[in-house]
Amino acid sequence: MATGRSVVRAIITIALMALASRANAAWMWDGNQDRIDDRIASVQANGIAAAHVGGVMSGRLRFAVFDGVAPLEYGVYIGYDHHPTEADIAALQSIGVPVQVRYRYIDYVRTRVSFARILEVATLPGVTRVESI
Repeated sequence: MATGRSVVRAIITIALMALASRANAAWMWDGNQDRIDDRIASVQANGIAAAHVGGVMSGRLRFAVFDGVAPLEYGVYIGYDHHPTEADIAALQSIGVPVQVRYRYIDYVRTRVSFARILEVATLPGVTRVESI
């Protein structure tokens, strides 16, 4: 008999797989379809407050942005149109992107990078999106 936790895990896994299967479709955080989460671009254009609820520093942080370093760094998921290969990982590492998590069943990796690196990652072959955590 399935436990409540295993049912929740199964539902989450199915939802993530459904999202991954639609990797080539535009998603809600990429209105300009440049493969980069528009919320990240907003912080770059408007400052760190744009990462907080209400656009004010006293608001709760909406996604992973680290302002204790210069330049700002973002916690991101990098989505691919295929399961990331060793060559994909090597390509990321060659431009200075450390891979923190390689997922087994979805076509994403997780990392922490600057906006300059995000711009580079978005142009790599097979990358469909760079999405904030």
